[in-house]
Amino acid sequence: MLLVFLISTGSWAKSEQALFNQVSPAIFQIKTSTDEASSKASYGSGFAIEKTGLLITNYHVIATSLQEEEQKYNIYVLVDEKPIPAQIVAVDIIHDLALLKIDYTFKRTLKLTKKIPLTGETIFSLGLPKDLKLSLIKGTFNGILKHTRYERILMSSPINAGMSGGPTLNTKSEVIGVNVSVLRQSQNISFCVPIKHVYDLIDAYKKNTFNNLKDKIHLFLQAQLIEIQQTLIEDMQKNKGENSKLDNWTFAPPSTSLKCWSKNEKEKNKTYEYKQQTCHLPADAYISDTLSSGSYNLNFISINNLKRTKIQFYNVLESSYNATTYDFRDEFSFITNKEVISRYSCDNQIIVNQNNIPFKINFCMNTYIRYTGLYNIIVKGVSLLKGNEAFFFAFSMQGFSQTNIEKFIRHQLDHINFEGKR
Repeated sequence: MLLVFLISTGSWAKSEQALFNQVSPAIFQIKTSTDEASSKASYGSGFAIEKTGLLITNYHVIATSLQEEEQKYNIYVLVDEKPIPAQIVAVDIIHDLALLKIDYTFKRTLKLTKKIPLTGETIFSLGLPKDLKLSLIKGTFNGILKHTRYERILMSSPINAGMSGGPTLNTKSEVIGVNVSVLRQSQNISFCVPIKHVYDLIDAYKKNTFNNLKDKIHLFLQAQLIEIQQTLIEDMQKNKGENSKLDNWTFAPPSTSLKCWSKNEKEKNKTYEYKQQTCHLPADAYISDTLSSGSYNLNFISINNLKRTKIQFYNVLESSYNATTYDFRDEFSFITNKEVISRYSCDNQIIVNQNNIPFKINFCMNTYIRYTGLYNIIVKGVSLLKGNEAFFFAFSMQGFSQTNIEKFIRHQLDHINFEGKR
């Protein structure tokens, strides 16, 4: 048995080495820098798909060349250590893909497949981790995750920074996806973009969908960002499941795309208790290191007075509500570049929903400078019913139009109802 094991192990090692030798000539480092000789501002991997000079990589690998206005950055593909200037000819910000073209004839390209592996099958991710050297990482295919438009292949594979944009292959050396990210504070959980989105991007390029991209690239990106938030609103509205519930409060069921958690706790002196549900969309569209779009979070809290007088209970509500004002406003405060996003503008209102429940609401909103018509907003509110039960909510939305922000808030508010005695 030991001899068989050793022979099997040796066979696997030999086949992996053969796979690496076969595909490595088609995989390259991609960098952004001010010129050929300068140090890189960002880097990643990419792979050749046509001998005419076409490569696939991640959008986030080359985003610095588009989003940094103070310093002009160019894109280079390193071929035999020589940087060759590259142009973006197609881009998919939803799935974090970019198609590049260089003035070079590739000797080797990678074969794309439309067949997705079965769960548990062996896969291989390649790229240049931490700017070291081209590496092959063996992993396991765990299926496709669907978060509205943000499809990702889930892999058990220890990929690292610098491998973004590199290929993930099956055992036949065929590309099944594009390395994109890892799950932070996890062990060997990583993701790649399914190959079907690469096919879609190539088809769009060949149909001249991206004609004059160089001059209009931000208009193309804006159209894709608008498409994302429209999809998220439709996904939220189509969920007709049973309402969620915290004590006597009911509210809109979360979209199946969201990840949710709950918590039940009592105040240390047991004078009041609260129950909480928090949900977030575990994906977004990367724009730059300081800006993303197409995501939202929900937070709902019911508070039940156990022993306090009504005045004491209202004081608890008021102090808790006021104490969180700046926390919510500061959620995106690290974005200070006025060329990227405006300062927050804040206001407050009293709103009555369709169930005749009044709410005190505060909101802060800012706008994307380059991608006009898209906003970030942070909303928090508290019910104003005069009883021993209250309801808090807080929403944050990234990259939505004003119309869809209004639809989103109205949808959430109108689903809030109180089933106890008023």
